[in-house]
Order: sequence, then C-alpha cells, then structure tokens
Amino acid sequence: MLLSLSLSLISCEEDSVNVEQQEVTQKAIFETAQLNKRDIINRIGLQDALSKAKEQLIPSVQLKSAVYDSLNNIWIDEDHISYVSSGDYESYTFGILDSDTTKLKNLLFSKKTNSTYTSFLITYDLNYISKQDIRMGSIPFDFSEYINYQEITTSFQLKTGIVIGGYGGCVSSVTLQEARNCGGNDHHVPGDSSCPLADGPRAAEEAVIIIIYEPCSSSGGGGSIGTPVTGPPGNDPVIGFPGGNPGGSGTPGSDQNIPIVTPSPEDDNLVGDFDTTCISLSNGDCRIVTNPVLPISLNEVSDNTQSLFDSFNDPSSGNYNPDVYEFIQSFEQNELRNDINNYIRSERNSLEAQGFAVEATIASEEGAEVDFDDKIINVLTGKASMIYNQLQTTSTGFRSAIKNFESDFPVAHLKFELGDTGRSRALTIIPNSNPNTPNSPDYVITIRLNNNSSLSGVDQRPDLLTAKTIIHEVIHAEMYRKLLAILNNGGTITGVTRQNVEDALVNSDYPGMLDYYTRYRNWQHQQMAAHYRDVMARILQEFDTGTVVTANQQPQQLYMDLAWEGLIYELNPTTAVTAWISLPQVERDRIRQVISDYIRLNSH
Repeated sequence: MLLSLSLSLISCEEDSVNVEQQEVTQKAIFETAQLNKRDIINRIGLQDALSKAKEQLIPSVQLKSAVYDSLNNIWIDEDHISYVSSGDYESYTFGILDSDTTKLKNLLFSKKTNSTYTSFLITYDLNYISKQDIRMGSIPFDFSEYINYQEITTSFQLKTGIVIGGYGGCVSSVTLQEARNCGGNDHHVPGDSSCPLADGPRAAEEAVIIIIYEPCSSSGGGGSIGTPVTGPPGNDPVIGFPGGNPGGSGTPGSDQNIPIVTPSPEDDNLVGDFDTTCISLSNGDCRIVTNPVLPISLNEVSDNTQSLFDSFNDPSSGNYNPDVYEFIQSFEQNELRNDINNYIRSERNSLEAQGFAVEATIASEEGAEVDFDDKIINVLTGKASMIYNQLQTTSTGFRSAIKNFESDFPVAHLKFELGDTGRSRALTIIPNSNPNTPNSPDYVITIRLNNNSSLSGVDQRPDLLTAKTIIHEVIHAEMYRKLLAILNNGGTITGVTRQNVEDALVNSDYPGMLDYYTRYRNWQHQQMAAHYRDVMARILQEFDTGTVVTANQQPQQLYMDLAWEGLIYELNPTTAVTAWISLPQVERDRIRQVISDYIRLNSH
C-alpha cells in the first residue's frame, strides 16, 4: 500500500505570493534544550516509545534494554538529546551512531495528543549534505531528497531503498512503500520468495521511499530548510526557526517557519495518525519538528581494552555488569576510555593492569576519582575525601613521606573507600578469596575508613587523627604491596602459607621485613612503631600547621604522641608492640592522656 508523506518545500512556492498575508502570518515560537537520559527518566510515554523503537532498531533480544548493540554496531546516544517545544507540541531527537559513516542518523519522537509519541528514523546522506549545513540549519532544499524519514513501526526495516522519479528541480511528493515481511515468526531477507507473506504470496521486500520531482515554479536557486538553533549563552531559550537563506537570481528563499518534516493534515494517506493526533505549534500549525543531533564519536581503543570493556556485557564473565558496560560505552566517558586504554598499553596488558582497570572502571561508574599515574582509586566522600585531598596536596608531606620507604613511589593499585568496620577505625584489605574475611579485587589493596556512627567513625573523629589513620593504613598497604610483588601469586594471597612468605622474603631485597615477619606475629605494627612514627608525625605536623618539616627536623612532641594511636598493643604478649612496652609506664600514661585529651577537645 502506498502511503503519502508530503513535504512543504520553499523552492516550489509561486512568485505571486500574497505579501499582505505573509506579513500577518504568525511565526511559531520554539524552545529548545539539551537533555540527557537522567532528564527523561520519569517521562513515561517517551520511555515507552524509546523502548519500542529499540526493539526495532536493536534486534538482539538480550540487548533491548541497552543503548548499544555490538552485534549490529548500532548506538543510540541517550546522553545528548535535543528537545524542542512549541505551544503544546514537543519532540525529542536522539543521535544514532553505526558503522555507516556516509550517513547521519537521528531518532525522532514526536508527541501526539494522547501523550504518546510517533518515532522516526531520520537519515541525512553526508555524501550530499554537510554536517555544517545540518548544524547551521542551512540544508539546500534541492538536496532534500537526501533526507530520509522512516516511521518506526512493527514493519520497520533498518535498510530502506530510495526510488527517484519524475523530472525537474523540485520535490512534488515523497511516498513510503512499507516493508513486506514474512508472516508468522519467519524473517527472510528482501527478495526471498520462500516464505508466505502476511499480506499475500509475494516476496519479502524492504521499505522503499519514492521521491517524485516536478519543474519548479521559478528559476530561483532556492532557500534552505530551517532547523532550530540556540542563541548565544545566556540568551532567552525561546526561539524560532531561522528563515531560509536567500536564493539565487530568482525568487529568494522563504522566511516561513518550515520544519524538516511537515505532513499535510488534509492528506488521508499519511504515515501514522498525524491527521487526527497532531498537536499544534504555538502559531496553530500542525507539523513534526526535529532539531538534528550531530554524532559524537566514541573514541576507539585497542582490541585488548575493548575486550575488557566487553567483559562487562558478557554474562559468562566474572566482570558482568550491564550498568558499567553502558557507562563505559558512553561518549561522555571518552576521556576515561582514553585513560584506561593508555594505562593498559603502558603496562603491556599485564594481568595486574587488567585487574586495576576493571576495578577503576567499576569505581568510576560509582563516581570515584581514578589516578592512573599513581594507580589510586578514590571513592571517599565528604570529610574523608577532604582530608585525603589535603594530604595529597601537602608539598613535602604525604606523597614525599611515602616515597621515603618505597623507591617505586607511589603506592600502587590502591583503593580508598568508606564502610562500616565496626569498632576499628579502618581496615587495610589485601586481595584474597577467604569468604570469612573482607576481600579486595586481585591486584587492588583496599583501605576502608570507618563511616559508622561510633567514636571510631570518620565523622566523629578529629580531622588530624583521621589524617593519621589514612597515613597509618597507607603504610600497611605498602607493606602488603611489597609482599604481593615478591610472592608473584596473581595479585592475591589466596593459597599462600606463612612458609611461602618467609621463602619469598629470604630471596627479596627487604631484609627488614624478613626480620620483623619471622620474629613477630604483629609484625607490621612492630615495624611501623620502630621505624615510621617520625614519618607519620612529620606529615601530621605539616597537615596541621601548613609548615614543611624537613627530614632532618624532629617533629613536635604532640605529633609524635598522636602517631602512637593505633600502635598501642600491650596486654596480649603475642601482639604486644616492643617499642611501646619498652617505654616507662609514666611515659605511656602521658601519651595516652595526650591522645585522649586531643580527641575530647577536637571531636565533632
């Protein structure tokens, strides 16, 4: 069945236009906005129409709720949506990216009176129409045959032929011959006559656009089909369509507000129900309006990096997470995609790099900051984030202090997060598979600061002591990082025995760690108390006073005392810290009192 879709084209206007009538014709006023998927999440009618359009555009059943179909290489950009309204009318235009770089595709949703939407696939042939013309709203209308509109219905086919007939320089009509699909559940390619059709014994056919030309009524070069444009930043968003550009030596282009799609309400054979469900623009016109969306390219990455991203969309992968996949496949994340790609390539696609990249991608989707140079993931928020950032920016403090005990500065593969750690002020979690202990992903050491409401929680503690806790845990993390490096056990301690650690330390460049590990059960706190209290105290003094404390300066006594917090172990002989119990009792009592008084006077 032939269904007519007529276009109002400027170049076909008669010379004898009634000037008086033109002057009193009211122009439609348009309001435009740029939206993203968060802005339309509660627009139920639009979401329903978008879902139905995806079912036609994205045939992979398991991906109908997604915006990307890797099998057919089709991407619906939900992060850049062009909104147009006039009177009660509104439309939403989405960009579409696929493998055909010679075409620009948009997905248009035009509102109807019953608050549902008619959806169109609009295709601009970039062999004839430039992106600049589309951007500026200056498409020459003698190129209008290179703009293809397809209503997306149940008989929609993504590939549509174009047939051109007649002669002359003006388009007389555009006719859509709908696709003929096989009946039942069979789907054969166009031209295949081996299946029964729903409408008779004919071969399946793709949809065809038939464009008929006729001679123009004047010799003018014609104008342009106007598209909505926004004004300079800060201007009132209520605008109108720009008029057509002046034509050649004949009739100039019209200044009427001609949208790209303009069905005639008198036509009985329209595609869709525009004749009965059309919403009028502000000037009473009945038109379908789009504001084109130009494509934003998704940055290409190496095959190894893309395979890692694809693992988030693979149900058989341990990384399966459709939300993360949609996030990292978004144009909005081009910078992050580049950072991950450069990091993986710089690390030669090592398993260690892959593990960190997976965790960095997941954390980024949750709003974390990732430093690929320092290999640190920061998921901290609020007060904890503020204190961490202040430590990081201290000129000779936190970073320089860490460098003092690790030549491969900074701490690698480190993640900071908040969580309920019970009575503990923080936990440093090494990768393992023990179901009875907190775990961290392979190759990533997690520092979890306590965010509960107890006296150990970050929000209840003085800022200076929260900074001390971060420093304390980073030292733990660095010791663990060294162990992971010498164990070479796939970035985890799963299956590692105490004897394995001793053997690895014997053959390592860390004789100090070997000494403390073999002599003490509580070996990290033993080593920290004996060798790193002055390091922590210098950082605390710099954090608190803003004054640099050089390596040859002794920190003030207050900061040396506060550095003891977390190292006071004395009751259990197995875990007692030698450097602490070696102090006279009176000195231990004094330090305890200093810490207690500081907490009492400075807690929040």
